[in-house]
Amino acid sequence: MNKYLLLSFFYMFFCFNSIFSQASAGSKARFESRFVIDMPNAGVLPKENYSLNSLVQPNGTTLFDISYALFTNFNVGISYSANNLIGTGNIDFQKYPSLNLKYRLFDETLTIPALVLGFSNQGRGDFIKNLNRSQIISPGLYFAASKNYKWYIGFIALHAGINYSFDNGIDSKIVNAYFGLEQSLGSQFAVALEYNGNFNEKTSNISNGGLLNSAFRWSVSSNVTIELQLKDLLKSQKSNQDYIRAFGFEYIGRF
Repeated sequence: MNKYLLLSFFYMFFCFNSIFSQASAGSKARFESRFVIDMPNAGVLPKENYSLNSLVQPNGTTLFDISYALFTNFNVGISYSANNLIGTGNIDFQKYPSLNLKYRLFDETLTIPALVLGFSNQGRGDFIKNLNRSQIISPGLYFAASKNYKWYIGFIALHAGINYSFDNGIDSKIVNAYFGLEQSLGSQFAVALEYNGNFNEKTSNISNGGLLNSAFRWSVSSNVTIELQLKDLLKSQKSNQDYIRAFGFEYIGRF
């Protein structure tokens, strides 16, 4: 293919995306983000919309999630993961699918944040078979709040939440807290930062402290968002010598 024709193709591709890309990242997003990164925020799918999500993590561990907005402000979903799905070695499936429920109690107004109550027993990272849980603890029962602001850079969303996990193999079952932010970069890009206190695993064999995560998101079309995650920037996970890289894909549609 002629190099000028190839350059023209990429130019048209990026111009097209800059005009029409409005999935769940950027200042012209059609949909709300529903996770800070690992932890849920107060975003929900619009009624009768569904999402298909996948997250490719280290060691070929892959997570799949499908969610649906059954009613206004109420989302229900299931998720499932497998170790070594990509790569070599035996595939090790999560024992049971996980349940995800989310109900928005209050929509955001000029003065108050959006508030949600939810439940999810889906963690992140490798599935640890002998503990019947994921490497990163699932949120369990959670309460989250989100508030959006506009400033000269674009839109910034502030998120905070508390959660109580029912997972096995944790130091102590106490209330955890997390917070984060998401900043739009133009009409189709966004960056996010999350700190998960991880209070349940301060001295465990898996983790020794809080988790600092980051993500870069790109709305590549009106329905698709892709995401690059750089996680555990504080190197709290004892099995990791460096930060974790993960790649996410999200498709949102309507029946």
